Amino acid sequence: MPQSMGSLVWSRQTQGKMCFFDQVNYVKASIKVQLKLFMPFQAHQPKDLDLDTIVIPDTPLVKETQAFVAEKLTDAFFNHSIRAYFWGSMLKMGDRREFDAETFYLSCLLHDLGIADQVHGHYADANCFTLESIQAGQQVLSKHGCSLQQQTVIDEAITLHLNPVVEGEKFGWVAHYLNAGTACDIVGARFKQISRNNRKSVLQKYPRMDLKHDVIRVMRREAELHPCSRMALMKRFGFFNLVKNAPFDS
Repeated sequence: MPQSMGSLVWSRQTQGKMCFFDQVNYVKASIKVQLKLFMPFQAHQPKDLDLDTIVIPDTPLVKETQAFVAEKLTDAFFNHSIRAYFWGSMLKMGDRREFDAETFYLSCLLHDLGIADQVHGHYADANCFTLESIQAGQQVLSKHGCSLQQQTVIDEAITLHLNPVVEGEKFGWVAHYLNAGTACDIVGARFKQISRNNRKSVLQKYPRMDLKHDVIRVMRREAELHPCSRMALMKRFGFFNLVKNAPFDS
């Protein structure tokens, strides 16, 4: 039975390389998402949420992982990871879903570790940076007491986050909201479902710096290193324009 594209099992079986049918299905799903992205969203004005209720977990595992990631990612990508946690958490609250906050935060911290200069392209058996993220992340997770079950949830979320859609009922809400939080921060997906005051607060505390430029630079490098990866396909089909047109100054 074919494994779901982007899943952890698929990623390990294929090393992140997309076959022709994977590419066709990915493009179809992306078109649907982009059409929805550009449709005017007019429900009700989102309410301000109490951001004090969204707490970064204060555990030894989180502290060690955060320090590990901060040493490797640029400030722009590190802040992106933190904002993804807040966007995903706020969208989760609006949807009235639940997930384990520590597992979600670790997923956000580690999801882009594979694009760090010390990591990207340094794993011979990885043809997608998400696999490099999980392999590099295992160094800190296994060392500091992360259970195998929790690590599997984190790894699955990371490998899936590049998919156009990640169904929470199928893959779990950590994976769903990592996808939603990162898409919100990169292309502005569901951004208007978060109140203006909440958006302003998060952006002030964790500024974007020159994230758009950095994302495009990393996408170019990923496409060169891993030409059969999902990000390489995204580059070919105009993802740069979505990044450039996202509702952020930088």
